[in-house]
Amino acid sequence: MTDYKENVTKIIDDATIDRFLTSLLLNLEIPTRNMGFFFSKECAKIIYKNPTARFCMNEQVFKIVAKMYGTSVSKIERSIRHTISITSNLKTMHKLEKILNIQSSFNIIHPSVCEFLCLLAEALNFMETKVINNNC
Repeated sequence: MTDYKENVTKIIDDATIDRFLTSLLLNLEIPTRNMGFFFSKECAKIIYKNPTARFCMNEQVFKIVAKMYGTSVSKIERSIRHTISITSNLKTMHKLEKILNIQSSFNIIHPSVCEFLCLLAEALNFMETKVINNNC
């Protein structure tokens, strides 16, 4: 018997994940000229593939992305924080709620880096569920 996550990764390939995250970030009006756009995508992919990584962002997720891009962990986090801060407003947060089909009260206009990346990974989980339901 194969693991559930193993079956899903056969259905959803990396290119599909990449296209979905790009589309999601563009819908949230995050400009592609910021490196935080690309860092966010890579971090969300790592969290999606390894859900326990969300508990130690600096030690696991940011280090992996920093090695991929040849930069430091602090620059990764700072770039993502900058991207969130220039694009975050109440309208954007409501778009994210609508896309994820969640109802929450974003009293904070600016989510933390970890919250934002976990929401992106959660969006991938929703996409995964839709793909599985459509294939059944």
